[in-house]
Amino acid sequence: IKCEKCKKLMSRVSDVIDCWYDSGSAPFAQFHYPFENKELFKKSFPYDFIAEAIDQTRGWFYTLHVLGTILFGDIAYRNVVCAGHVVDEKGEKMSKSKGNILNPCDIFNEVGVDAVRLQFCTSAPGDQKRFSVNLVKDNSLQLLNILWNCFTFTKNLNIKTINPSKLKLKEEDKWILSRLNNTIKEVTQNLEKHSYNSCYNSLKEFIENDFSRFYIKLIRERALDADDELIFTITSIINCIVKLMAPFAPYLTDKIYIESCSKKESVHLEDWPLTEIKYIDIKLEDKFKNFKDLLQVLLSEREKTGLGIRWPLQKVIIKSKNASNLKDLIELIKNQVNVKEVSFLNEAIDGFKVEFDKTITKELEEEGYFREIMRRIQDLRKKNNLKREDKINLDISFSINLKQFENEIKDRTGVKTLTFGKHKHKNALNGKIKDIEFDISFEVL
Repeated sequence: IKCEKCKKLMSRVSDVIDCWYDSGSAPFAQFHYPFENKELFKKSFPYDFIAEAIDQTRGWFYTLHVLGTILFGDIAYRNVVCAGHVVDEKGEKMSKSKGNILNPCDIFNEVGVDAVRLQFCTSAPGDQKRFSVNLVKDNSLQLLNILWNCFTFTKNLNIKTINPSKLKLKEEDKWILSRLNNTIKEVTQNLEKHSYNSCYNSLKEFIENDFSRFYIKLIRERALDADDELIFTITSIINCIVKLMAPFAPYLTDKIYIESCSKKESVHLEDWPLTEIKYIDIKLEDKFKNFKDLLQVLLSEREKTGLGIRWPLQKVIIKSKNASNLKDLIELIKNQVNVKEVSFLNEAIDGFKVEFDKTITKELEEEGYFREIMRRIQDLRKKNNLKREDKINLDISFSINLKQFENEIKDRTGVKTLTFGKHKHKNALNGKIKDIEFDISFEVL
C-alpha cells in the first residue's frame, strides 16, 4: 500500500501498544497534559472515585494504576466500586436468544426511575444483580410506597416551626428520634465505605418497621389533635429521611421535600444530615425492643379472647422477671391493646405471660359499639372521598345509647351537627353490629 502523500510504500509498525493504554491514560489525556492544563490535572489526580463493572478488574482498573504509577509515582484513584453484572430474576445472563432482555424505558414507565435505582442497592455492589419488574415491586417500590404513605399521613398535621428546647418529649418520641439518629450514623458510615446495600437495609428497617409500622401506629390517637412534641418529631423524621434517601431515590425525595419542608430549591442542594448524639439512647432502644416483644404477646392473647381490638377490656396482668421496667409505658400499652388498667407482676419466667380480665360491663360494651360505629363513619367518609377538613352533618340511628360519646364523634369525624335517628341524609350506610342494626347517613357542608 502506497502513501497518498509521498507515494512511497508503507509498512506496518511491528509493535502496537495495548489498546487499554488509551483508557488508562484518561486521567491526563482528558486535559491534554503535559502540553496544557497542568494545574487542572494536579487538582484532579488521583481521582476520588471511579466505578465500572467487574470485567474491568484486568482492564481499566488495572491500566489506570499502571500508568499512574509509572508516570507519576502514585495511584490513579482512591475509591472504586466494582459492580456485578445485571442478570434476570433467575440469575441467568440476559440475551436476545433466551428472550430475557428487558427494555429500560419500559421498566421506567412501569415502576419509575427511583425504584430501579434503589433496586440495584438491595445487594452488595460486587454481587450479581438479579433484576425483574416483580423483584422491583416486591422490594424497592414497596419501600418507596411506604415512604410516600408516611408523608401523606404527616400532611394532615399542622406543621409549624417549634422551639425544641421547650418540649417535653414522650417516650415514643425519644425512642424514634434515637432510632433516627442511629440510622443517620449507619447510613453515613456505610456510604463512606460504598456499602450501598447496608445503607438500603438501614433505611428500609427505619422507614418500614420503626416509623411506619410502629411509631405511626403508636401515635395515631395523638395525631388527631397533634401536640408540639409530635409535630417536632414527625418534622425531624421527614426532614432527615428525604436527605438520607436523596442519593438513592432523587425524584420522590425531591417531591416530598418541596411539598413539606423545603428551605432550598431542591433537596439535592441541602447539607447532609448530621447525627445528633444527644438523641441517641441505647437503653431506651433496648426497652422498646422488649416493648415490641410484649405487644406481640399481648395482641396474640387479646385475639384469643374472641373480642376485636375495638372492644375494650377492663384489665390485663403482665408477668415477667423484669416486668416493672416497662411501667412508664403503661399508657402506650393501654392504647395499643385497648384496656383500662395494666398491672405488672415480677416473676422468674422467660419472656412475658399475660392474663386479660374478660368480664364485659355495660360501659365497656357501649364503648365497643361506639368504636365500631366510628370505624363505619370513617369508612363512609373515605368512600365519598372526603378530606379531613371536610365538615358534615351526621345522623346515627342505633339502639345502643351513644350520646355520651357525642363530643368524641364530632371531634374525630368532622361533624358540625350530630343527630340520633332524626334525619336520613343522602350519603348512607346501614348494617349490623353483633346482630344490632344501625343506619348512618350524612350530608357534606
